[in-house]
Amino acid sequence: MTLNADALIIGIDKYDSAQIRPLPGCVNDAVTAANWLIAIGVPVERIIVHVSPLAQEAFAAGINVKPADDSAIRASFKRLSKGAGGDQLFVFMSGHGKHVLGAGPVFLCQDYYVYESTRENLAIIEYIEWFRSWRYRDQFLFYDACQDDTASIGEISAVEASGPDAPAGTYSPDPAVAFTVCYACSPGERAWAGDGRGVLVRYSLAALDPTFWNAVDANAPEQDAIVYDWGTGKRVVDLVRLFTNTIAAKIEDAANAGDRYQRPFCQSHGRALADGYSPILQLPLLATTNVTVLVDPEIAFSDVVSIRLQSQLLPRPFFMPFKGIPLKIPTTIKFPSQYQLNAGCQLTPGSSWRAVNVPLVEELSKPDVDIVLELRQPPPASPPADDGKGDINIMVDGGRGSLPPEILDQLARSTEQARSVSPPGVTFGTEAGGPVIRFNPRIPGSAFTANRIGVDWLKATRRYNRASGKQVILSPAGQPRYLQPNIHFDFGEASAAEIAGYLQDDECVTLDSLADELPPRKLSLRDLEEHPLDWLEPGQCRISVDLPWGRWTTRVRTGDKIVSVRLPPRIGLEPLRNRHRLDDPSGPRLINPVWEDGTSSPPFELLLLQDAKLWALATMPVPLLVQATKAGLRVEPFSETTLREWDELLTVGRLNVDDAAGLIKRLRGELPGGSADDFVVLALAAAYAEYDKQNWAGMQTILEIIDERKFNAPDVVLLKTAMELADEALTGQDRLDALRNRLASQPLRLPMLRWGVRLLLDLIGQAELVPPAWITMADSASVVTLINQNGLAALGYDPDELLIQIHHDAERRSREERIPAEIPVWLQDHIGGDFEQLAAPEVPRALLEGPTTNKVEAGEAEQEQQMREE
Repeated sequence: MTLNADALIIGIDKYDSAQIRPLPGCVNDAVTAANWLIAIGVPVERIIVHVSPLAQEAFAAGINVKPADDSAIRASFKRLSKGAGGDQLFVFMSGHGKHVLGAGPVFLCQDYYVYESTRENLAIIEYIEWFRSWRYRDQFLFYDACQDDTASIGEISAVEASGPDAPAGTYSPDPAVAFTVCYACSPGERAWAGDGRGVLVRYSLAALDPTFWNAVDANAPEQDAIVYDWGTGKRVVDLVRLFTNTIAAKIEDAANAGDRYQRPFCQSHGRALADGYSPILQLPLLATTNVTVLVDPEIAFSDVVSIRLQSQLLPRPFFMPFKGIPLKIPTTIKFPSQYQLNAGCQLTPGSSWRAVNVPLVEELSKPDVDIVLELRQPPPASPPADDGKGDINIMVDGGRGSLPPEILDQLARSTEQARSVSPPGVTFGTEAGGPVIRFNPRIPGSAFTANRIGVDWLKATRRYNRASGKQVILSPAGQPRYLQPNIHFDFGEASAAEIAGYLQDDECVTLDSLADELPPRKLSLRDLEEHPLDWLEPGQCRISVDLPWGRWTTRVRTGDKIVSVRLPPRIGLEPLRNRHRLDDPSGPRLINPVWEDGTSSPPFELLLLQDAKLWALATMPVPLLVQATKAGLRVEPFSETTLREWDELLTVGRLNVDDAAGLIKRLRGELPGGSADDFVVLALAAAYAEYDKQNWAGMQTILEIIDERKFNAPDVVLLKTAMELADEALTGQDRLDALRNRLASQPLRLPMLRWGVRLLLDLIGQAELVPPAWITMADSASVVTLINQNGLAALGYDPDELLIQIHHDAERRSREERIPAEIPVWLQDHIGGDFEQLAAPEVPRALLEGPTTNKVEAGEAEQEQQMREE
């Protein structure tokens, strides 16, 4: 099948500027993308490739291969924007990328930073707006590039994000265009290149391989990504669902294997956002049965509000009315043949009609099938009051005596009191097996309210019965009261504490039954561990574990018999604090803070690695965990808090926390399981999160809370400076002078958190000052500010003459030693381990003062090595 589609591919291994390190697999990504496009039917003459170095022979004959410099890429975009358009547009970008505050991700072209020019880049957010004005119905962008801070490549100044050649205002996005972009990593993160190929392109195109979809198993997790057209039987693959549920986890696992955090994500724009899916791949038609839906008698149809049809194969049910189309009977719909169909209906509240054959189950073994929903008036006799099918029940071994006191108190209320505090249409009771929640189906929303209360009671009852080991199961409305478990969660040799660490009680587990309309159930890993047996609506179910550092998901089909779900022993690249609590002898080392108050603390702490390399860490009021890995030095603040946001902000280092200011206000200076010092460090990270969103009001709120605790850190000075500049009270020379004075009065300490390095560089650029050389030697992958040995030299330290103190944890004593040019064997033996904590003397030179010439020369080799390792 030939598609009416165009494609543009960019893959840059080699950059023209010697200051930008080459990449190993971007041209390979371009070749892979081109081959995939040909396989799905994109004509070769409509595929444009920009690569560096040029490699025409690597691509199929007929593909137009061009250089990857800024002008060549922009010329190709311009031609596409003025072309005839088509059904689909595919864009692939593999190479270096950055994240610019206020502008978002930028892709670096081949000639970026030639003659120190930073304009040769593509501002992705602006380009997406331009793409959406083009005449292509469905558009896709695969962005396999880093999004780390703009201060980490050589001595590059702040990047000037460059939008399309078409000026803003000369085009407008078409809401009928569906645009979907897949990013290899989140802002602030680096994308791992893998073994000669980018992991985004590798796993995305493997998951979109047409040969895979031609034979996909009916119970495979990828089935969740199929969108079915009930009128025609056509099937398409939804890129958003496929990426979120399957591809992202594979990318994370691959990056974790290299000891790297990488959180890929997918975004929808335009029609893709409105429709809720992004059709990227059309699948072969299945054998279908024409299902005609009828109501008997027809006069009862006026009381039918909706009809629900569920195929055993398809994960999502079909509802009538559909997308604003009025309910019409008879209606014929195509369903996959040879599978079971389940039908039901909802009637108008207060209707005198009752369905007598719902749920209706039918085997689709014929080309045409009639589904007749039988309604009768007057209603049939009510079922026995004790069958439980009209209630939501919490069943407990041992009955009522096993319930938590708070539930017993609620059940003991008088009828009048219960009615006064109960939601509309919901009442409470108790039976021998446990509590009962009854709802009135004629009152809208009462069923969902009862279900929510039932889930909350289920959690409370289970936690209360942990010690007794009693079985506690939720029996939803419409199901018999005394159900048997149909799902078992198997932890194997692992445990909730090993998988989730301090977040074992965080409600990170989602149980989503695709066979009913109820909202997903949320619970913790410890809930699963303490109560591994459960019951879920028979049919397809999705089970997910979503932790700040990784996500795992699977899909199972439940029924009358127990199915086992094996949980993974680990998810993602777990925080160092998780390994530390397990007393792993090969795990991270804990460094206690050298911190008396905000003014007298040393500027940084030092680590001496076994290979005689020195690293400087910004000093903090909380302990630090440090571990040397093959990807570099991992340094993370340590806390025993059970707050999820600690890991989101200070372990993984993401700034996309919702309402960071609101979080700090709600905590009121107390961190669950953490200390007062932990709180101020979290508050500082939250202030950076609000700064990243340019939310000045939220940032002001957090800084006021930090000031109340007399927390003096250079980060606070930088954030306050940025906030004062944002209100534009100062302009012209006054603004410049004020900014320079503020920077000159900076405390002589490094910013505690890495975002302060980026902010400092931005402020220095606004003040028209020369950036200090140590900034180029900061590791942007570490949340804690970390600089290498040449960064120390740039600050005025001579490692050959540095007077240090070696702290011995066992003896709690210290002694002074001089570090010679080559550390003697006796000192190496004396230190032992991978590294030792060293306390630094006073800073001999102002923070912003440039290095001497010989220090810069001494740092070039190390800097070049770091670029290769980035």
